[in-house]
Amino acid sequence: MSLIEEALRKIEEQHKRAQAGASKEKIRKKNKGKFLIWPIISFLTMSILLYFYLTSSPSGKENYIPRIESSNKKEMNSIKPSSMKNTEPSKNVLNIVSPPKTVNTFSEVSEPAEVRESIVTQYKRALSNYDLMGAYHIALQNIDSINSRDLIPLLNELQKIDAEREIIELTSLLEDRGRISPGIYIIMGKMYEEKGEIDKAVEEYKKSLLAGGNEPRIYAKIGSLYDKLGEEENAIKFYREYLRRADDLKLKEAVRRRLVYLESQ
Repeated sequence: MSLIEEALRKIEEQHKRAQAGASKEKIRKKNKGKFLIWPIISFLTMSILLYFYLTSSPSGKENYIPRIESSNKKEMNSIKPSSMKNTEPSKNVLNIVSPPKTVNTFSEVSEPAEVRESIVTQYKRALSNYDLMGAYHIALQNIDSINSRDLIPLLNELQKIDAEREIIELTSLLEDRGRISPGIYIIMGKMYEEKGEIDKAVEEYKKSLLAGGNEPRIYAKIGSLYDKLGEEENAIKFYREYLRRADDLKLKEAVRRRLVYLESQ
């Protein structure tokens, strides 16, 4: 393993640890919010139930509104039978009044945003339970409802079990829709690199840069792969691009040394 490859490997390990830490922190904050909101929900629920009990049950009415009920009885006793009008609706009114409109409650409740949120929740639950194939099928059937960045953890796990077909199928759907992120191209490049398909790996890494990726290490990675292929001119070009953006001292020094050697040939 060259100095460049070793430095790149260490940077990738740091990225993985950072991503894992960010995921744990996100879960912790989410659970903290749940613990805070449940007492409020419980209090509101009990208040609503108590209100309906007091206003709906016979015993509740007697205790809650005794003055109103007694006043209504006095008013009813004071009215003479002869002065009471017929309050039954006439036939004409029944014919004129239109029937109440039926409301499709399912279509109103099932808003697109709510459906999308439900799909994402199912996907993340399957992924957290390490049900990779379940998460894969949810993502495959609802590819337009899941953010491409949320698919990166799944693609990383699928890569570990050599699920190449599933990875290619998901990334192809995203690419057809123009929704693929630079991070997914990097996963594809790594998959081909580990299989020894260097040409394909280079193309995927290049796509990550064209898609807006701004990770300096990718320039060093492409230069290193061109170096393996014996394409020294391309290797020199990408090594130079990396040195213009270098953000890691160890990798920078390794690339600089290799570049000096290649340029001296």
